[in-house]
Amino acid sequence: MAGCSGCGVKNAKHHGVDTTTKDPLLGDAGEIPLSASQTKLVEPRTPDSYQGDPYFYSHNIIYDEWLSTNGHDGQYSLPILPNHIQQQIHDINVWTDEDGQLRTKAGPITKEEHIRLELDIIDRVFTTDLDMAKYLFVVDLYDRKYVQEYVQKALDKNPNDYNTLYVWTEAQTDPDKIVEGCRKLLAQNPNSAHVLWRIGVTLVYDGKHQNEIEEGIGHLKRSAAITPVLYKGAAFIYLGEAYLKLKDTLKALEAYKRAKNIYHTSSRQHIIDSIENRIEKGEQP
Repeated sequence: MAGCSGCGVKNAKHHGVDTTTKDPLLGDAGEIPLSASQTKLVEPRTPDSYQGDPYFYSHNIIYDEWLSTNGHDGQYSLPILPNHIQQQIHDINVWTDEDGQLRTKAGPITKEEHIRLELDIIDRVFTTDLDMAKYLFVVDLYDRKYVQEYVQKALDKNPNDYNTLYVWTEAQTDPDKIVEGCRKLLAQNPNSAHVLWRIGVTLVYDGKHQNEIEEGIGHLKRSAAITPVLYKGAAFIYLGEAYLKLKDTLKALEAYKRAKNIYHTSSRQHIIDSIENRIEKGEQP
């Protein structure tokens, strides 16, 4: 997530992308000066062997690596529960009757009760609610509501802690809460490319008014100017989506082609082809 400095002007060959000149699509977007009351936040330090979001790293758990299947290329570190905890979860001995009823030796049990039994065991590994929330978010085996429960308890104890607020924001599914969390994070760290990307995408997709979409565009531009390769240039993809919503087809085309140039993605190639075909025919794009 570390970004380049320069307010829209990047150093040459940033991750293989030549960014020596200001991108006309982004204009003057980029890092903004910090106020006298702000200090530049430094991401949490993690071991060299850890791959993933540093804000989701927990110091009191072992990590393995796995090949991602959620659309991201490369290896990401997976938190591994201690063997004795895995054994305790296994020893719950829950099975399903022919009628679909979950049972233990003690009798019938609901799915919710079963999950709560597992969570009570897993919780013994972690010393804080925040670490428990990080684990549940990363393994993604349970409903997001359980992540939200633990991180909310952590936030209630430390409402101004950046790491806690970051995890709280990532755990939300309500767009209004995501925007709320992002605004608070940006008040502390206004040049976070990731948070700018998150609020930008949320406003573009869930904004109900033109001014919200336009605000989302501004955030996405800054994210792309600070770290153009974040999520394989995805900020440019969502800029394209935003401009299509505003019926600015030529800017949408420019944004999609910028994403294609950065990572050679073809995810919007059909839209690029459609727009360019209309232009070639002399039609309104």
